[in-house]
Amino acid sequence: MDKTTHHDPAGTDAFTPSVKTTKQNSIRNLAVAIITASTFFLNANSASALDDAWKIAMKFDIKGKGGFNTCLPFAKDLYNRMTTAGGESHLIIYEWKSRHEGKGRHAVVVYRDSRGDYFAMDNRSRKPKWIGGKDPSSWVQSYEWGKTVQVLSHQTVRGLAGKSAKLNRSTYVASK
Repeated sequence: MDKTTHHDPAGTDAFTPSVKTTKQNSIRNLAVAIITASTFFLNANSASALDDAWKIAMKFDIKGKGGFNTCLPFAKDLYNRMTTAGGESHLIIYEWKSRHEGKGRHAVVVYRDSRGDYFAMDNRSRKPKWIGGKDPSSWVQSYEWGKTVQVLSHQTVRGLAGKSAKLNRSTYVASK
């Protein structure tokens, strides 16, 4: 037998990986894919989820949270909490119309996070929703996609424009 010749008693190619190696590679590849996907999704929301304004919006003790016909008490309470924390926020009351759902009035709070993105939250939302736009009409249209909307009322503190809420701010003095 020549020293350069490989003898394989099982009759398999010496370069074919074993079944065990193939399973290990598949498991490793699956783990890498899961970690990569998890990292992507966590990073997409992590900055907002760690943001103080997000934490304020997620509080369970906001008046009217989760209730029916409690959008205005919820919006007023959340708006007050955001402005007290020194963050830009907007209390918006609007009418909406939908071919399938009819029409109604609703109140929502739009706030700015530390990255400068806008989010909306209402009494029935589980978590804040990223919205596009730069003014109340476009925010509400983004929030109520597919519906016709008309802003009836908009309240904000101009001195807070461009600022994000911070939990360590105990009060905001409007005269500043």
